[in-house]
Amino acid sequence: MALIHCESIRTTTVNVGDYTEIESLYVKLIGRQPRSVVVVCVYRPPGPVLSTFIDQLSDLFDQLVLLDCKFVVDGDFNMPVDNVEQLNSHAVEMFNLYNPNLHVSVPTYVSGNVLDLILSQDGDVSSPLVSAVSVQSVCFSDHHLLTCHLGVPLTPPVVMTYSYRSLRTMDTAAFCYDILRSKLFSSTGTDAER
Repeated sequence: MALIHCESIRTTTVNVGDYTEIESLYVKLIGRQPRSVVVVCVYRPPGPVLSTFIDQLSDLFDQLVLLDCKFVVDGDFNMPVDNVEQLNSHAVEMFNLYNPNLHVSVPTYVSGNVLDLILSQDGDVSSPLVSAVSVQSVCFSDHHLLTCHLGVPLTPPVVMTYSYRSLRTMDTAAFCYDILRSKLFSSTGTDAER
């Protein structure tokens, strides 16, 4: 899992809990206020979907809601969501409770299942949080590559002003004369503190 962002977006880590059934990375992307987004990259090892995983995923969503900012949860959930019959009933309840936007609708695994997800909590239709979702096959993995754009406004650049003299128009003779007359030139002190 990788999170690639431009340098003009500040990032900070966020702690929303430790979970035994989910490997995760939490990052807060800080854009122009008030638009900050918490991105959670998750990985769940393959195997049956246990109620422990669903409980921990539900707790993760609770923690994200408490942060009071937009969030995106993405990664390899290893639970086939294209076939509701295969989902544990607690998983269906959890998705119905939090009602996240599901941004992946095509298979992400070579066998045809949707195992990798991008979920978001975003109600702003005019400026969507997640856009340009792409699923691409890659030769080195049995999972496809998921990419998307996040609608995090860039922080305005810090404007720095410098003043300087043009060296081409400088009177070098006057400059040398000023240096020779300065206290720094005539000082005979040997102490580095002075």
